[in-house]
Amino acid sequence: MDLRRLLPSMLAVLAALALAVGPGCASDDDETKPPAPKADLPPDGTKPIAAIYDARLAPLGWKVQRASLEERDQPQPKPPGKRHLAVYLRPTGQPTTKDYLDGLATVSKVFLPQVFEQYPGLQSFDVCLEPTEAQDPSAYPKALTQVHVNRPQAGAVDWRTADAAEVVAAGIVRHPNTLVLLVSPTLRATSEWQELQAAANARV
Repeated sequence: MDLRRLLPSMLAVLAALALAVGPGCASDDDETKPPAPKADLPPDGTKPIAAIYDARLAPLGWKVQRASLEERDQPQPKPPGKRHLAVYLRPTGQPTTKDYLDGLATVSKVFLPQVFEQYPGLQSFDVCLEPTEAQDPSAYPKALTQVHVNRPQAGAVDWRTADAAEVVAAGIVRHPNTLVLLVSPTLRATSEWQELQAAANARV
């Protein structure tokens, strides 16, 4: 048998096999590689936070206006660095007083408790609801509400079922407070707030 005549055919077969396998096929080593590690902290900045949460906030009538990772005082011991996520939301429409008060729960549960579950290095989080641009067109308007929660506090409220009265009960009525809740004097002067506070007292 003349091997020299068979050599071109053998080379053609090997080339075909190489193309069939291709460079993208997983090897045994690839299958044993561990999954990529979970991000320790959320992304820093308005655009990446908006990319994650705006689609969930839109049906509620809100959008991310500003967001950043910040360094805040935390109970010791604490890891160094920026481990607090601050998020500021603008309304996309014309919210009523009830919309702002309902947002204490409906908006907060967009982030809680998932933000702590997804990012194990995050130590605290707050979300603020701002006035409309027509009411205050400045880049940094004074927020009308703020819900501030640290990691231990996040589990004190069942965010799957919480309503505004539950959040108010946790933030103002219960002692010690299980979260920090701020509501502007403008909202506190309304009958809607008085009703909500009465409902919160009934939960204690």
